[in-house]
Amino acid sequence: MLSRTEKFVKSFDISCSRKEAIGAFFQPLLESSAAAHPSVASQSPSTGALFLSAINCFNVRNHHETAQRLIKINDELKEHDSVCRFLLLLTNLPREQKAAESRKALVGLTPVKEELPPFPTVFPKEQICIATPDSRLERSSKNTPSREISSPDQGIDLEESPKSADCDSLERLSFIETLVALHPNRTWIKTPKSEVVFCLLRLFGGHETWLFPFHSQKCEFVMKEGAFLDGLSPAAFKNSLQLVLNASNCLVRLEKCSESKSESRSLPVRAFKYALGDYVRRKREAAGNVLSRDENTLFHALHHVKRLCREIALVTDTMLQLVTSEITSQELVDRICDVRGLFSADASAAQAINDLLSAVCKQLNRSLDAWLTTGVAQEKSFIISESAESSSVRERLQSREFWRTDYGISLPPFGLITASLSSDILAVGKVRRLANEWDQFRLNYDVQLDIKNDNSTCKTVIADQSDVDEDLKADDFQLRLIYSIECRVRSAQRDPCLLACLSKAREMFHENLLLLRRVFFQEDRLLAASLNIALHQLVINERSASRTEDDRSPMRLNALLDAALEDANYDGLLAQRFSFVATAAPSTGGVLAKLALSCSLPYPVNLIISTVAVDGYALVWRLFAQLGVAHTSLLQLKKVMFNHGAAAGQTRFLLARFAMINFITSLQSYFWHQIVKVVPDQFQLHFENANSVDELHAVHKKYLSAVLARCFLGPKAVSMITVLNGCLDTIAFFCAAISNDPPALPDATKASMAFSKTALLFVKAIRNLIKANYEPWLEDLLLRLDMSEFYTRQDR
Repeated sequence: MLSRTEKFVKSFDISCSRKEAIGAFFQPLLESSAAAHPSVASQSPSTGALFLSAINCFNVRNHHETAQRLIKINDELKEHDSVCRFLLLLTNLPREQKAAESRKALVGLTPVKEELPPFPTVFPKEQICIATPDSRLERSSKNTPSREISSPDQGIDLEESPKSADCDSLERLSFIETLVALHPNRTWIKTPKSEVVFCLLRLFGGHETWLFPFHSQKCEFVMKEGAFLDGLSPAAFKNSLQLVLNASNCLVRLEKCSESKSESRSLPVRAFKYALGDYVRRKREAAGNVLSRDENTLFHALHHVKRLCREIALVTDTMLQLVTSEITSQELVDRICDVRGLFSADASAAQAINDLLSAVCKQLNRSLDAWLTTGVAQEKSFIISESAESSSVRERLQSREFWRTDYGISLPPFGLITASLSSDILAVGKVRRLANEWDQFRLNYDVQLDIKNDNSTCKTVIADQSDVDEDLKADDFQLRLIYSIECRVRSAQRDPCLLACLSKAREMFHENLLLLRRVFFQEDRLLAASLNIALHQLVINERSASRTEDDRSPMRLNALLDAALEDANYDGLLAQRFSFVATAAPSTGGVLAKLALSCSLPYPVNLIISTVAVDGYALVWRLFAQLGVAHTSLLQLKKVMFNHGAAAGQTRFLLARFAMINFITSLQSYFWHQIVKVVPDQFQLHFENANSVDELHAVHKKYLSAVLARCFLGPKAVSMITVLNGCLDTIAFFCAAISNDPPALPDATKASMAFSKTALLFVKAIRNLIKANYEPWLEDLLLRLDMSEFYTRQDR
């Protein structure tokens, strides 16, 4: 793995004329500099030899040897930046300037720690000329205009620096900045376009300690991954290069003005700097390096903007400036306009910057609105109207916590950049919650996908959602507007990131669906038995006269059930996801009627399996729990009946108990085979073929509707579930009457007779639905309940 120094110097190749010029004046220059700076010469006895070998290494075509020699010099002199700055600056000095400028450059060899400039140092436009492949341009004066680039392979040539060149500013540059300044020169450096792009960013950005919020290895990663201009047309590359060069010139002028102005004038200068960076980024996007218009969907934008985040961090932080300064977009525009007053004395400078300022002001004035309204849809675009709601959203987006990330950059609320939206305007609370959840999932997953080579992590501080209405359901978000925009096979084939996100969402969905079935549908028999025993004990405790009111409180019920859930939590996940909620006081009804099992699902599974869907699962669980508690009570009732003697063990009570057990076990067998086993298999193929999260949500909704219909919990089976609940209530009443000490035999008799009538009514209702061709699966339930034609004989 090449180091950063090797990467920059491995492709050095100096022309023959340069070699002769260097050899002609180097030796006397070295002797004079050693006499003027004896401290430098005394640092190492081999200093002169190292310098000579470094110069000679430029004559060697072997790039690896060149790199090794430069690294050796750096190790010997312990002044990495200064030595390389001197060597590289020396190669660029024309023959007639070999005296004063060279001695000035040698000052950097003194081991004095340099102070960093307050603002990035960039090369003025007067020091930059554009080189053609066949010839070099000679600039007679600093006012000579530069030629445009005719090919994307051309670069910046510093061969003929003007006499008015600011050598002090060159001395202030670090090793990276000096290399970058020379790097795009096609004459003696051959470099790919991706590294030219990094040079442009360095020319615009400035000092590395100000520019990079990263460590050194992250800086190297940014340079390596800076190929976002690869694939651009030559015209687009030329425009981007010329734009950055013009911006560099403007920034140098602004910086010089800011040094002589008061603090009140420095804020507009900094504001313009950020705004100009945003303008450059938008120009490059307009040149075509982000997306074509027909592909500008949410997922494509996220995939490419994630790569551009590094560019944004290098070039600008405009919106972060908005946040930290606590000023609005219009106020910043006004302050930027004040910059024009700084150039009133210089007509040429004012004219040069006036057009650029106008463009920046227009872009910045619409920057926040553009982020709120971006999103080209094939169907319809979502545009937040200029209303009180949109103003509230904008204020929310300007909060520091909403956009802040560990990279020190500001990210737009991508959850708001949506397409294919319905015509109605989303509520403010929904928009906030939508953006927060989407940004959280995108960053947590996409960073692991594409930035893992950086050995870095990225976290998002989600905004406080305390002001969001708690009754907002995930279905209300219209999740087709949030997560599955253009998430089809056609789009997925063009975007591997989209495929990865969809695959991850489908995988998470299947894992959580199996977990829901395991708990709510009692597929986990060990967990179901443990919960049924705990619920049965709660029923007994509720009827016990010795129990106090505190023992029957909702808090006590929750504690007991959560303890039972934790006992069965052999994989460590159930207690984290599921919890019981007591919804009413125990004195107002049965304990099972007051309990609800809630579940917490991760994002984006909570959009596929929404809170409304979890409520449906809770209804199924309550029904299964009632059947399980009734079956447990009937099994334990046999021992109670024999303990109470012959009075409670009468034949009619034994027959009633047997009929109740047959009824319960038939229902449990029906629910197990027709719901737990059959329904998931029917929808498995639909789950696998879903091409978007929206389709997963639709298929799951159909799946849950089928489950609720077969459990008589749908809207068309209200009468059936009422009769079934009546049967379960009579069973509970019968068990309670027999379990009393002494047993309440009259009450037990009434309960057994009521059960016979209610069960017969339930069977007759099923038979009538079968005759009406309601659902074919009802025949299986009827066969299980009336296999011996017990209810048929009673109906005659």
